[in-house]
Amino acid sequence: RTFDLKALLDSGATGCYIDEGFARAKGLTLESLPRPIPVYNADGSHNEGGPI
Repeated sequence: RTFDLKALLDSGATGCYIDEGFARAKGLTLESLPRPIPVYNADGSHNEGGPI
């Protein structure tokens, strides 16, 4: 299945992530992680959105 979307690519990112709400809306299969992944801002501070 395919769908069109707009995306921002970060060539300096250390991983690939997708918004949970978007994934659910598109019917993508989600899998729980064994432990949360902390998210940091460019200045090294923790992101207010919390872990993945």
